[in-house]
Amino acid sequence: MTPLDAALLPLIERLDRHDQDIEKILVTIRKLRQQKQEFLDEDEEDPLLLCSESEEDEAETDD
Repeated sequence: MTPLDAALLPLIERLDRHDQDIEKILVTIRKLRQQKQEFLDEDEEDPLLLCSESEEDEAETDD
């Protein structure tokens, strides 16, 4: 191993750790996006939620 390789090795190891951290963050973002979409899909499938929200909106405007 050359002196340059020895000097670069700690930097390469740090970059690898950062890459792993970034990958974990991206996985978390994907999971959160999926949960958000599932939540939005559930709201669209439940007509009672939509009706109750629109009735509340009408009640607020009547006051």
